[in-house]
Amino acid sequence: AIDNKNFADPTPGTIRLEKPGNLAPETNNAACVVPENGTLPLTIANGVNFGGSDPEDPTVNKFEITELPKNGQLYANATDAANQTNPITVLTTQYTLADLQNLVFVANDPNTFTGDTFKYKSIDSGNKPDPTPATVTLKPSPRSSDGFETIFDDENTPLNLPVGTPSGNTTIEKYRIETLPATGILYIGDPSLGNTVTAGDELTPTELAALYFDPPINYGGGSFTYTPIDSNGTDAPTAKFRLNVPPNTDSAQGIVNPGETIDLDNNTNNTGTATMSNLVVAGADPNQVGGSGEDDAVGGTVVPAGVDPLTDGGDRIVFYEFDLVTLPTNGTLFVNGVAINGSNILSGGTATRILASDIDKLSFTAATGFESAAIEYRAIDTYGAADRTPAQILLKPTNGNFPPDTNDVSGLIDVTGKLPLTAASLPKLGSTDPDDPDGTPADDGADRIYKLTELPLEGILY
Repeated sequence: AIDNKNFADPTPGTIRLEKPGNLAPETNNAACVVPENGTLPLTIANGVNFGGSDPEDPTVNKFEITELPKNGQLYANATDAANQTNPITVLTTQYTLADLQNLVFVANDPNTFTGDTFKYKSIDSGNKPDPTPATVTLKPSPRSSDGFETIFDDENTPLNLPVGTPSGNTTIEKYRIETLPATGILYIGDPSLGNTVTAGDELTPTELAALYFDPPINYGGGSFTYTPIDSNGTDAPTAKFRLNVPPNTDSAQGIVNPGETIDLDNNTNNTGTATMSNLVVAGADPNQVGGSGEDDAVGGTVVPAGVDPLTDGGDRIVFYEFDLVTLPTNGTLFVNGVAINGSNILSGGTATRILASDIDKLSFTAATGFESAAIEYRAIDTYGAADRTPAQILLKPTNGNFPPDTNDVSGLIDVTGKLPLTAASLPKLGSTDPDDPDGTPADDGADRIYKLTELPLEGILY
C-alpha cells in the first residue's frame, strides 16, 4: 500500500495463488539488538517473536533453521551458550516454538560485532514448509559510558557527558533523558536563557554538549540518567551521570610550647602542657565521586572500572594534602614519625599528600622560637575531587597569637563591567580569627587591617 504522501508499506502483503490443496504457512520475521557483551537470549522479551501462521492450521509448531549466522553462533540453551559448547551446525533439525525461544546467540567478537542474520521456516501439520523463510536480524548495540562531574553549590556547572559509541555503520543521533536529578535543574545552554530539561526530552549531540547543571544551596550531590540512540533508532544501555560533591575537611586547634610535642588527633602522647582543644579528625565525604571541571579537581568523565557511580561504596577519602608553604620553619609536622617535607611522602608540586589511613598518626614538635602555625590541608577523594576550602591546623604557644584566616570570595561582574566590593555583592568578604571569634561587632573581620597581595590582571581596583 502507498499513501497520499507516497510512503509505501515496508512489509508488503502477499497474494498467494496455489493449486487446490494444502496452503503453505508463513513465518515471522524478527529483529533484535545484541547487547555489548555479545550474548542475546532469543526471547520475546528481547524482541524476537518467533512463530508462523497458516490459514488452515491455527497452530504452527514445527520449524527448521535454514541459514546460520556468520558473525556468531546459535546455541540450543543458555547452558551451552555460557560454556560455548555444542553450537548449532545442522540445518535439518526440527524445532518446536518453545525450542526456538530457548535459543541463544553469541557473537564471535562482541567488540567488533557489526550485525548478523539467520533464517528459519515454519512447517505446517501437513509437512508443507514456508517457501520463503523468514529472517531474524541481529543488530549491533551502540555503547554508553557512565560519567561524573564535580559540583559546587554556588556555581552553574557545564557538564561533560560521555557521548557513547556507535556500532556498525551508524552514528549516535540523539540522547533521551530518562531521569532528572532529585534536586537542582538541568539546562541546555546558559541557565540564564531558561531552556530547562525534562525527563523524556530527546537532545541532539550539540544540545548534550551544552548541558549545564544549576545546583541548589547546600547541594549534597545526585545523579541523572540518559540513553544514547543511534541512527537506526537503537538504544544504547542507559548511562548514569553523577553530580558529585567533593569531601569536606575540618580545622583543628591546639596549644604547644617550644620544645613540646603534640599529637594532633588525640591528647595521649603529648609532652609538657601541650593539648589539642579541637582534634584533627577524618574529613566527611558525602559519598559522591569527583571529576573534572575545577582546577583543584582532577579526574574526568569516565568512571574507573568496577565502580558504580550511583553507589556509595566506590568513593572515599584517599589522601590528605598539605600545603608546604604553610608549614612553619620553627617546628616540624610528622606523620607516623616521618617528617612531612615534600620529598619523602607522596609528593606533588608545592603540596604533600599522605594516605587517608594516616590522618590519625599526625604529630607536631615545636622548635625554639615557635610562635604560631596555620597549616593548611584538604581531603581528596577516590576520583581526585578536593575540598575547595582547605582546613587549618592552628597551633600556638600558651600566650601566643593565631593568625587570622582571610576568606576566598567570588562575584559576578555586571553589564557595565563593574563589581562593587560590598557586603551586598560579596557577602563572604572578610576574615575570621580564632583569637577573636566574636569580632567587633561580629566575626566578619571588620575590625582587622587588610593588605592587598596581588592585583587583578584584567581590571583595575579603585
